[in-house]
Amino acid sequence: YGNERWIEGWDYSIAQGTALNLTMNNRVDGHLFDAWAQIQIWRAMHTVFGKDSARVFRLCAGQAVSSWVTRAHLTVIDDPQWNPEGFELMGYAIAPYAPAGSSKNVTEVSQLYPWLDTITEHLKAQKAALEGRNTQLIAYEGGQQIFPDKLHLNNDPEMGPFYTAFWKTVAPFFNGIFNHFVYAGDPWGLKRYPGQPADMAPKWEAT
Repeated sequence: YGNERWIEGWDYSIAQGTALNLTMNNRVDGHLFDAWAQIQIWRAMHTVFGKDSARVFRLCAGQAVSSWVTRAHLTVIDDPQWNPEGFELMGYAIAPYAPAGSSKNVTEVSQLYPWLDTITEHLKAQKAALEGRNTQLIAYEGGQQIFPDKLHLNNDPEMGPFYTAFWKTVAPFFNGIFNHFVYAGDPWGLKRYPGQPADMAPKWEAT
């Protein structure tokens, strides 16, 4: 329905959830409205392409750090009042990053490794929330998150071994697509620029 609605347009989601009386544990939450809005998109897609069209993939996106958000979405998706067609969720998308928050105190690549344990715990919680469903866990984004990268740590050769460790950490949990953010460009990219030689791009080589 929208990209990271908890960052932009949150007041709108809360207002709409209130208008629809979308509540969980007797409280209104914007995440509930976002799930409801997602169902409206699924309905429109099925109207256009057909109920069982292979071109339609029913997806919802949440927060990697919060399986509570995942469960809030599922509360609406599982409720026949809000999902009368019984549309099943085919994929749930999150964005695992290291670090998950501010990187202003990161001065060397080695400081990223402890975040792998945090990511593991978050992903275990996500898989638990989706247990028993035929739902792929997908990453709509993910990777390192040193921003701004004033020390140019993304160019450090040590980023290669870290990325190897990162992929080994997340691989067991994802059974859908993992979209790394991004292919090329400082500071996020696997490469600094399109066409950068592989042996000069440690994140690219590790991937």
